[in-house]
Amino acid sequence: MKWWELDGWKKPSRKTLEVAFPGKGGELRNVIDGTVNPAKYDSVIKLCMRAYHHPTYDHMLMTAINEILEGHGIETVRPRYDKRASYDYINMGDSYLATILLRNDGKLIVSSWGDIVEKHMDWYE
Repeated sequence: MKWWELDGWKKPSRKTLEVAFPGKGGELRNVIDGTVNPAKYDSVIKLCMRAYHHPTYDHMLMTAINEILEGHGIETVRPRYDKRASYDYINMGDSYLATILLRNDGKLIVSSWGDIVEKHMDWYE
């Protein structure tokens, strides 16, 4: 995804982010809505320096979110069949802890990836 497609994304509210991640909701919302450029974060700068090709905006955004949440990296849940949604998410160390997930259609979700996979066990391996 490109940065100019950000307006079309469905984004969690500041309140939702603050409830899930106390003390970090405002900073997360500013990065998510584009008020703050993700490229200002050290992890994104390092990513860009290491990458042969410039990373996509959504990869830079998720890297910045990972730094803010002090997560353990970005991981992916892929479905068994292409017709179902795949998710990139911040690994928080427990599959049932709240995290931020980016669905392949551009929707950002605050949930746990364990809950999503458990709800749709026939979709995911």
